Amino acid sequence: MLKEINNEHTRKSSMKIYGHKAFWQLSDLSGFYNALTHTTMRFMSQEIKVSLNLIDRIITLKKE
Repeated sequence: MLKEINNEHTRKSSMKIYGHKAFWQLSDLSGFYNALTHTTMRFMSQEIKVSLNLIDRIITLKKE
């Protein structure tokens, strides 16, 4: 899956060089959007982990 995405990105990059300006700006934008959402998802999952750890710690403290 990741290899397919990388190949697609490489293909878009090469098309960017030869292709129509408006088209490659669009492909750049979609690549940027994908990178942005991926990073956001990663940050969100880390925040959720931190929240769960805090909740877990509060529960154990209350039990003691």
